[in-house]
Amino acid sequence: MRSTGKGFFEKGVGIKRIELTIKNRDMRLRGIKRNELQARKDSKSKVQWGTIFAFFSFIFVLAACDKEMKREEGYPSLTIVNENRSGYTITSIGLVGYEFNYLNIPVGSSQTFALDRGMPGGYNDIYIIVSSFYGTSRTDNTKVNFVKGEKTTITMKGCTGAEGCEGIYLESDR
Repeated sequence: MRSTGKGFFEKGVGIKRIELTIKNRDMRLRGIKRNELQARKDSKSKVQWGTIFAFFSFIFVLAACDKEMKREEGYPSLTIVNENRSGYTITSIGLVGYEFNYLNIPVGSSQTFALDRGMPGGYNDIYIIVSSFYGTSRTDNTKVNFVKGEKTTITMKGCTGAEGCEGIYLESDR
């Protein structure tokens, strides 16, 4: 191989190739940086929307809880407790303006009912009708006084069929 003396940089071709290579590399690096910056902007945008969504969700939950608390403060509630010793399951509850049917409150359980549609019969001397079932159906009732915003508890107690049983009866805390 014979050397002409011009070498690698013949007519500036080699220098142009090096400059183009450096420019291409810089452009690729700039492109990567642009992509990284865009990805950061996108992730910040997602975080901002997520924060806004969480904030409004929190406000919505607080508002809903506040409405429920106000509703519960104004209206009474009724808790039915089943403590009879004969195995009767409470199947329905009735009082003026309310009927709670298809219940299954077994012995040892209780259930609370919000009386949030108002008290059309007033708060005093309200008859509560409790239906139960254990082989046969039975209905018991009691008269109670409700207090605005407070819980009234009625407990089904007693037993039937055995000597010394006092019968099934309803007991109120009011």
